[in-house]
Amino acid sequence: MLFRLLDIYHCKGCTAIPPGQEEIQETMNLIITVADSAHSLTNILKNETLIELENVCGMGKTAATALQSGSLLVHDATHAVNHALIRVQDILSCRTFNPIYTTFVHDGKKIIGLP
Repeated sequence: MLFRLLDIYHCKGCTAIPPGQEEIQETMNLIITVADSAHSLTNILKNETLIELENVCGMGKTAATALQSGSLLVHDATHAVNHALIRVQDILSCRTFNPIYTTFVHDGKKIIGLP
């Protein structure tokens, strides 16, 4: 059944909505929102001085240093997540995937003798 729905979607030029597309888009939007929020927070933390972090957060120098170092790692991770999502969207987009899928399905049907 799923194969048939994907076949209809890709072989018909991506005019039908594939199963689960809305849920996938909602999940991707949530991931983007979380990554954007984390990115904003880490920008604030990485631009603060250690003394400011110590005073504002009520922590010692060791904890402030760890917080700032951790925020740099999270900051870089948000960029990696963003780039990965862009690549996944690009790979699965109709303009990229449809020609590959259509060729695969048509060749596959010919090999096994389906119409």
